[in-house]
Amino acid sequence: MEETVGLTLRMPVALRDWLKQLALKNSRSMNNQIVSILRELEESAKKNAPEGRSSEALKSEDQLAKEN
Repeated sequence: MEETVGLTLRMPVALRDWLKQLALKNSRSMNNQIVSILRELEESAKKNAPEGRSSEALKSEDQLAKEN
């Protein structure tokens, strides 16, 4: 199982309400919906990053560990 960390997140009420409805529609918890959205964004960013020029923010933990 993947290691996780806790995170406190503040957001506008309207955004939270939208997220809650989206999570219900997808039969997910709000936390799992946020993770899903972020993973989709990560994959999209990796695909759109210039070849050979990935930013540190787009590298996986494994890649960063290998470099250090």
